[in-house]
Amino acid sequence: MSFFNRKKSPSDMKELPELPKLPDLPPIPRARTELPPLPPFNQEQADFPSRPLGSPITREIDQLEPEIIKEIKIQRPKQFVREPQEISNEPIFVRIDKYQESKENLQEVKRKILEIESLLRDIRDIKSREDSQLHEWDSDIQEAKAKLDKIDKIIFQKM
Repeated sequence: MSFFNRKKSPSDMKELPELPKLPDLPPIPRARTELPPLPPFNQEQADFPSRPLGSPITREIDQLEPEIIKEIKIQRPKQFVREPQEISNEPIFVRIDKYQESKENLQEVKRKILEIESLLRDIRDIKSREDSQLHEWDSDIQEAKAKLDKIDKIIFQKM
């Protein structure tokens, strides 16, 4: 195969044509890197009271007796606990047409599984026959190779 081993000389190479000129496209807009300024903060619209820690209300709370503090109830969000479902032996009502349809579907699945098992068995048989045939061919080739080596030694060692 001299096609792959032949080296081209520079004179054999053809010059490539120039690339066509592309049309001028409008510039691509760039994303803004600056964020807009924050709106002004209005103290009256705030949802929380802004009192310093040393305000009269906090001092009053600190001065309450511990017994009174215990009486104050803090509302906590409810935690949902999943209750175990009871298994009942009550009868289950199923429409007859749905029952028959599911029964037919189950039978169809069983038929398909049996068909797949049969196909797998056939594939294994074919594979084992292929393997035995390949082993026979391999032994035939090894035998032919040994005979050729023997003939080669007999004929060409005398020369």
